[in-house]
Amino acid sequence: ELEELTGKKITDIHRDSIDDLTIPSKQGKGVLKRVPEVFDCWFESGSMPYASRHYPFENKEEFEKGFPADFIAEGLDQTRGWFYTLLVLSTALYNKPAFKNLIVNGLVLAEDGKKMSKRLKNYPDPMEVVKSIGADPLRMYLINSPVVRAEPLRFKERGVQDVVRDVILPWHNAYRFFVQQVRRVEHENGITFRIDDADAFVESENVMDKWVQASTASLIAFVRDEMKAYRLYTVIPRLVKFIDELTNWYVRMNRRRMKGDGVPAEDRDTSLKVLFRVLMVLSRTMAPFTPFLTEAIYQNLKNVLPEDKQEDSVHFLLFPEADDASLDAVVERKVAAMQRVVELGRNVRDKRKVGLKIPLKEATVVNADAQFVEDVAELKSYVLEELNIRELHLTSEEGKHIVLSAEPDRDVLGKKLRGKFRAAQQAISKLGDEDVKKYRSEGRLDIGDGIVLEEGDMKVVQNFKGDSKSSDAASDGTTVVVVNLEIDRVARMEASARELINRIQKLRKKAQLTPEDGIEVFVSVEKSNAPSKEEAPAAAKPSKGGKKGGKSKGGIEEAPAPGIEMEEGVQYVHEVLVEMKSMISGVLKTPMVASTEMEQWNVPIIDEEEVMMGAVLHFYVCRPALSFKKGFLADMDKKEPATASKQPFSFDSKLLLTSLSYESLKAKYNDGGELQFKLNGEEVSVKFGEDVFFQHN
Repeated sequence: ELEELTGKKITDIHRDSIDDLTIPSKQGKGVLKRVPEVFDCWFESGSMPYASRHYPFENKEEFEKGFPADFIAEGLDQTRGWFYTLLVLSTALYNKPAFKNLIVNGLVLAEDGKKMSKRLKNYPDPMEVVKSIGADPLRMYLINSPVVRAEPLRFKERGVQDVVRDVILPWHNAYRFFVQQVRRVEHENGITFRIDDADAFVESENVMDKWVQASTASLIAFVRDEMKAYRLYTVIPRLVKFIDELTNWYVRMNRRRMKGDGVPAEDRDTSLKVLFRVLMVLSRTMAPFTPFLTEAIYQNLKNVLPEDKQEDSVHFLLFPEADDASLDAVVERKVAAMQRVVELGRNVRDKRKVGLKIPLKEATVVNADAQFVEDVAELKSYVLEELNIRELHLTSEEGKHIVLSAEPDRDVLGKKLRGKFRAAQQAISKLGDEDVKKYRSEGRLDIGDGIVLEEGDMKVVQNFKGDSKSSDAASDGTTVVVVNLEIDRVARMEASARELINRIQKLRKKAQLTPEDGIEVFVSVEKSNAPSKEEAPAAAKPSKGGKKGGKSKGGIEEAPAPGIEMEEGVQYVHEVLVEMKSMISGVLKTPMVASTEMEQWNVPIIDEEEVMMGAVLHFYVCRPALSFKKGFLADMDKKEPATASKQPFSFDSKLLLTSLSYESLKAKYNDGGELQFKLNGEEVSVKFGEDVFFQHN
């Protein structure tokens, strides 16, 4: 076209080749030539909504359907570029913006706050971060950062690692726990675990089942509303909070139910179905944010569904809808109250360095709101278990335990009063308990000098007034939890038993045993050569030597349980093993037996020596094997007495029985029964549960 208008042959259309070309005016007004000015190139970008569809020359209907755009997204540096020209052109043409929503991201800077520079190499290679840590953690880190609020981000690789630690791993652990328990149920019962509908509400009388399903429904409703409003920056924090509540509250508080410990099979299956439903919904909800992890989880979870309800990918599923049947604001309120009490109680223990493994006598919850007190009372059993206390007292009467005082909110009151702030601060410091109560109940208080405080101007402080030696308290401004920290002998015993259990659980983990793997535990207790309390250094740190196996040597220092002056010595350990026998065997599913009871067929899987409670303890974790009633074995020797040339008859009998498959015998005789066989010409009858046992008593 240019050749036709100029009458010149053109081989290059760059400026230096065409600037001297002229075009005769068809209207006889002279010669047309290039002007020296250059039109703003952003004008072309601003014309994108129209030019991309060749509008108005064609595609009129298509253009009108898609204009203005639902949203556009670009960096903050486009404020005076693309955003500006889009707005100017659309306003000039149609008197409205070219977009309904604008998502602006801030700039990603190096960790030192400078611009990322290839020359300075002041940032990690993004692909190396993806390879070493993962694409999903990187995505979550960026979405949950100031960048999505159009603020600058100082990129820190350890921030991506924190996402793995705080979000990805806990979430994956909840999923892994579900898989382990399903495998366990299938293994122990010879069944195939199946769920007909991943979306169906799971009917349950358990309050935590109701709560986690209600929280899931609330989460979906929240995410839908926020995403619809393009508030991406509010979504990830809520998702992270939900994952924390799922793993640290629901799963942890229902581990025993899901394992079937002391509950009917129906209740166990209900809890697993609830967890499955929540994990499935969470995978679908998180799929846009963590596409790879959710895909991996879904590919395994879907195997418990009927084949006609399995999709090839989680990304083929629709985003979940909030289920009205699951929504329950009352249950969420009650559990939130219980959680607040538990967290305050833990704060007291942390402050006084009294670990949760140490049982305590009692705690008292104080809150002026009668509804709050009633809610906590309904979930009292959870508070007792979570705080490891025996009694819980609830009251709305604050006077016995606390005194109220107030502090000014400097940010709010400073802007409001300006020059009068100092006078108000002095007046607030002199307010008494009754004044603060009046302010809290009425929402306003006249403190004189023409100053009237309104709701939000002051922070109410609850001060514990009890015996700080035997008790301590924590408060959040409306709720106070007072914990009695006195430790009696029973508490010491339970704490020591928990330490023994913890050691065995660590050995199981170190030996890479699964929850389905049965074990037997033996222990020897000997006097320790560790220095006495008088001889030991005041700030002695526990040695790690005893945790690596092998024989302990004299001088190994012991780390007593925090908050307890532990009794020490062989005698005390024996007392713990005897008096806490049922507790230890209840958790481990097997008793802790003296190592003198070990037989040659008790094969250790792992054994280690520990110094604890002023004694040297050698633990043996063995494969399960048969044990025999001592009187029964003595009676067997009467059948055919031993001679100098042959073994006792009981030895041959034990040898024969222990050579048989333990698993096969247990599968057939676990509930009792009689096994008959002939040995050395003698008829032998063995009664399981009377003469022979599948674990030591």
